[in-house]
Amino acid sequence: MKKIILYTLAICLLSSCDFYKGFKKGMQVGLQVANNANRIVNGFDPEIEEYLTSFERDTFILNDDTIKYNVSAFGQEKEVSIKPFLAVTFIKHGTLMLDIVGLGSKIIHVDPVSMFGTDYTKMPQADIILVTHEHGDHLDTAAIATITRKDDLYAPNTLIYSNQRVAEITGISKGLAVGDTIREDKYALNQFNIIPVLAYNTTEGRTQFHPKGRDLGYILEIERETNSFFRVYIAGDTEPIEEMNNLGDIDIAFLPVNQPYTMTAEQAIKAIETIKPKVVYPYHYGDTDLTPIVEHFKDNSDIEVRIRQMQ
Repeated sequence: MKKIILYTLAICLLSSCDFYKGFKKGMQVGLQVANNANRIVNGFDPEIEEYLTSFERDTFILNDDTIKYNVSAFGQEKEVSIKPFLAVTFIKHGTLMLDIVGLGSKIIHVDPVSMFGTDYTKMPQADIILVTHEHGDHLDTAAIATITRKDDLYAPNTLIYSNQRVAEITGISKGLAVGDTIREDKYALNQFNIIPVLAYNTTEGRTQFHPKGRDLGYILEIERETNSFFRVYIAGDTEPIEEMNNLGDIDIAFLPVNQPYTMTAEQAIKAIETIKPKVVYPYHYGDTDLTPIVEHFKDNSDIEVRIRQMQ
């Protein structure tokens, strides 16, 4: 009996100390690697995999290093070699899913909403959810709850980040402001950063839609090699703003194009010329004619414009 009591006390003490937290996090990371390997071989669960085929999806190789996974733990004696990649799933309007594979598995949902018909019960659970602002086409607490993971011993809880206003309204997210860079902790397999940036209207008579200082966009930094990052700019609802001059190198940019709420095609051209991304996706574009953007950059070998179903 005494041994049982001492054992119980030891477990209680262990569970409250940093060692246990580190051990649990390390175990979760290890399981993420294993699950990552399994997913490379088998994909997501069949229902999720089938549902994802209804969306457009682009893949970006993050570096040329080949990573080998041994998946014998899943009853297979198969070794799989891949190059780390980022997969972007285009849901609709301002809603995206980013899937990082091979450099620490992460599934990132951006502005998940169901109003355009997305069934989030058939979507992968999120490691990270980003919300740009509180408008109904960007904030859906029911969709967020559906893809939020909690109290799972084998995987970390979903992290939810937003602007301050969404955090105040919902109480479910950590409110961020410009300067509040989120960095992966010491147990991460590679460095991953979330950098909040401003998003706002500048045209007279339209500043009430997205006033300066309230809403956010995000830069995501994925470490592909030591101190070298693949950088994704998700602009949120914004017009061209002076802060775009200081974004740094951008590999992929998502820019909204639907005045009066965000940019005209001409404004988007100006923003693209300022940011100079390698690949740019107009999104949140409704009925806007994107032809001027495509035509303007069709002979530009440094900037590729890609159109996806992101009305």
